[in-house]
Amino acid sequence: MADKDYPDMVLVSRAMHASFNAVATIPKPVVARSLATRWARDGAGALCRLPGVRRERQVRPARDSAGIIPGAGGTQRLPRLIGPARAKSQVYTGRFVDASEVQRIGLVDQVVPDGDVYEAATELAGQFRAGPAQALRAAKQAIDAGLGLDLDSGLEVSRRTI
Repeated sequence: MADKDYPDMVLVSRAMHASFNAVATIPKPVVARSLATRWARDGAGALCRLPGVRRERQVRPARDSAGIIPGAGGTQRLPRLIGPARAKSQVYTGRFVDASEVQRIGLVDQVVPDGDVYEAATELAGQFRAGPAQALRAAKQAIDAGLGLDLDSGLEVSRRTI
């Protein structure tokens, strides 16, 4: 995004947002390394970073520069996964986080050797291939729908989802 002007940034951001929402709303468990999913596997050598705020982008007038905020829901999905304080630290600083810290803060569920990431993700996803599809769909729907609600409302969502 650093080399795009504002209209192009808006177009790319909308497309990214739509893509992440499409993944997030798949009505079954999704295994991936994405803020739009909840189960993730990562390689031991992986680094995670949201560089937007620290990335320089030229704006008019040319002597000025500005960072950009994370796109595709990064300011909304990340705090829901790792909490607002940790998310702010990541977004504000743009620092690299290694795989062990990413796991410790809850952004990924398992760290495996770099060459085993695909196999680990496939193995996890395989658990659901022949599983109880309706129950998995209902559980995902109840959890996702209840995230922004108070407990009583979330319990009602869960009851109706059965």
